[in-house]
Amino acid sequence: MRLVNADAAPIYLNKDACEQIKKMPTEDAVHAAGGCYCFECEKFDHDGGTGFCNQWGKCTLCSDFCSRGQRKEATHA
Repeated sequence: MRLVNADAAPIYLNKDACEQIKKMPTEDAVHAAGGCYCFECEKFDHDGGTGFCNQWGKCTLCSDFCSRGQRKEATHA
């Protein structure tokens, strides 16, 4: 898997190729690197838009992420 700048595709490719790129699935860079977002983590206590990370012992945003957390669901994609 490689992350690409799809906005630059029209410079190098024809219109049909660009349309195919738009239909391709994308990878989440956080998950690809083995991390998870705070709102997914089993060590995160949710409280509205923020919460408390039991791993790091601090308040954090739900959209933050780290490489030490574990996702709540049993399977990791």
